[in-house]
Amino acid sequence: GQKLVSKLAQVLKGEKALQPPEWAPFAKTAAHREKAPEQPDWWYHRAASVLRKLYLRGPLGTERLARLYSGRSTAAASPTARIPVAARCCDC
Repeated sequence: GQKLVSKLAQVLKGEKALQPPEWAPFAKTAAHREKAPEQPDWWYHRAASVLRKLYLRGPLGTERLARLYSGRSTAAASPTARIPVAARCCDC
């Protein structure tokens, strides 16, 4: 899976029709993340990962994709609560 996503991200990077949005360098990938990704090409990796998930699991909406990329909360009140990513990060 990871090799495929990495190679697909390189292919997507070369496509002129697929460019990251203006807000991509400043965005966190989810509410449970503390900082933005350190990799400059993280958006292409996320796009490749979304394409792979769509291929494996069939048609998915942004709500289900947000659930697939969710993570655990670090809040002390409910440490087991799952925090979904923003749907914007799934709109590739």
